[in-house]
Amino acid sequence: ACGSEAYAAAAPCESAGDVAARPPFQPECVCGARLVRVTARRRVERMLDDTDTSWRARAPEVERLVDRLLSSSIVTCDLCDEIATLSGAVWTCTNGPHTVLHPAAYDVCEETSRT
Repeated sequence: ACGSEAYAAAAPCESAGDVAARPPFQPECVCGARLVRVTARRRVERMLDDTDTSWRARAPEVERLVDRLLSSSIVTCDLCDEIATLSGAVWTCTNGPHTVLHPAAYDVCEETSRT
């Protein structure tokens, strides 16, 4: 399981196509949980799931909505404040927004994760 049970159930972190290629290290989040590298698309979907678990049922064009959000600066790096999804992947905490240390989730861009 990844992070909290509720978050893992709502947004599984390691299903096919969700997790970008696994690097040789697993960085740790400020809350103590692990960061996982997920595709930018999956990160936007998780953000929507965290906001409203029924968004898919209510969105008339799910793919179009996700594509529109992907082209925006909706996910920013919590370390450098730049757009976190430009590379097509982002490091995100397995606890999502379910901790007092980062109530709006915690994301680190690829560039910053290398430094």
